[in-house]
Amino acid sequence: MYRKMLLILPVILMGFVTSGCYQVNGEFLELKNEILSSTGSSYNRDVEFALGKVSISIVRAFASLDNNDDEIIKNISGIQIGVYKRIRLDEGDTDLFQRINYKLENNGWKYFVREKDHDEVNIIYYRSNEEETLGAMFIISLDKEKLTLVKIRGDLRRIVIAAIREKGDPIEASGMHNSHD
Repeated sequence: MYRKMLLILPVILMGFVTSGCYQVNGEFLELKNEILSSTGSSYNRDVEFALGKVSISIVRAFASLDNNDDEIIKNISGIQIGVYKRIRLDEGDTDLFQRINYKLENNGWKYFVREKDHDEVNIIYYRSNEEETLGAMFIISLDKEKLTLVKIRGDLRRIVIAAIREKGDPIEASGMHNSHD
């Protein structure tokens, strides 16, 4: 068993190195840099990485997941995550989110949800794939302490279906649906 792991480990590492699965892409970096430079604050990178389909498959192979979690993860083809801790708070650019919206919409992203609560802003954008289904999401969360960016690619329609299957239909649970008995 030990010898087998020693043979597999270099293959896995080579897959990471040659596939570029650990670095975020240009669009992600461009948006991160736009936000960080426009807030007027100083940040330290806490976490920044990307996983591609190969890396995600490796995680699935070694993680013990229930059926629903496995269904969700197998439909993700890529994920990029960045968390940046704010070390100095200054007054930021008031037009920042208008510029972000303009930049993302010009790259095919559509605005989905925006929530602003005192000193925290959360925005979700989505992009359709070739089949005109939910193919990617870009999540931006900014508060006094940190900036968090998450970009997910895959068959997100199936992920939403799996999440509803696990948690139940949110419309039905809220009592907002019309009953035609």
